[in-house]
Amino acid sequence: MADLNFVSNGVVTIGLSSSGEVRQVIEKVAAFLSPYFTPVDCDPTVADFSIVAAEFGDLPAVWRECCRQPITIRTSGKSSFDLAALYGEAPGDVVAILDDSTRTAFVVNRVTRRIDAYVGEMSFVHLIEIIRYTALLIEEAAGTVLLHASAVNSQSGTLLILGEKHAGKTTTLLHLVFQGRFELLSGDKVLLRERDGGLWVRGWPDYPHVGMGTLRSIPGLSDRLGVRDDGGAERKADSYKELIDPVRYREAVPHAGDGRVRDVLGIIFPNVSAKERKVEAVPASTVSVELLREFVEHPRDFTPGRWHGMYQPITRTEPEHEIAVLRHLVSVPWLRCNGGASVDWNEVLA
Repeated sequence: MADLNFVSNGVVTIGLSSSGEVRQVIEKVAAFLSPYFTPVDCDPTVADFSIVAAEFGDLPAVWRECCRQPITIRTSGKSSFDLAALYGEAPGDVVAILDDSTRTAFVVNRVTRRIDAYVGEMSFVHLIEIIRYTALLIEEAAGTVLLHASAVNSQSGTLLILGEKHAGKTTTLLHLVFQGRFELLSGDKVLLRERDGGLWVRGWPDYPHVGMGTLRSIPGLSDRLGVRDDGGAERKADSYKELIDPVRYREAVPHAGDGRVRDVLGIIFPNVSAKERKVEAVPASTVSVELLREFVEHPRDFTPGRWHGMYQPITRTEPEHEIAVLRHLVSVPWLRCNGGASVDWNEVLA
């Protein structure tokens, strides 16, 4: 196997290798994974899977000929994240995909869990999706509960922000960060595990989607993120979500260390569209593990992590385990923040 550099988030360890012109692509991937995945030294046999990158033009003809069956890898609200390819199988428990439109191909050895990636400048989304969703399968098998939530962090601990689509999770997150008391821990998913009798909370790398209304509500943020908003005839609706370059986002929005925290301070349920602007406690009768389970996601349901067949059969989190992990969150304050109302957590915790 080629020389590998390893990154880990404390549960999943990934080997990355590249040379020549594709090195910049893999360095961009490593920057995207940071700070949630950091460099580590380890025995190559310890890695959960490895990606060895080469130039797309070096793809052997045998793999191009192998890939014949159309396959949808991911469908998304953003066309740049729609991924499709041609799929093929070969002896030795090896599968491959080919996407000529992005000059990307993966050859996956299910036994060694080595992915030979033939890539170019347009391969970034393919690469981060195979890494993220394979890693989430491993996390679930290791006992991690995946919560569809945002999170901010302070020296005291973290706040989780939960809500349905368009509830205002990102708006609430960014307002808390730019008030100067919190840093961004995670934008879309939060990883929960039991450890030492408590809860271990970690963030997850994501590609930021931020509504134009949110960007406009924070002076100067659009400019710092490189988003055009000139107020002319082509002015985008407040509800339009802009894809933000993740590296630029990290430079403009204060992030929290390596994405790991010890204590959960509370949970916010935003509803920015509510007419009345107020903060209120969630009724005690509503606070429950079952409500939290509505926000649990299961990596086995995500197609980008399934097509290659690694980690089959997929280990499923048992309901009893989910309940045990989520039970740690029922004793912290739960607040509803309506109409974009802000929260003074010093007052809440007093």
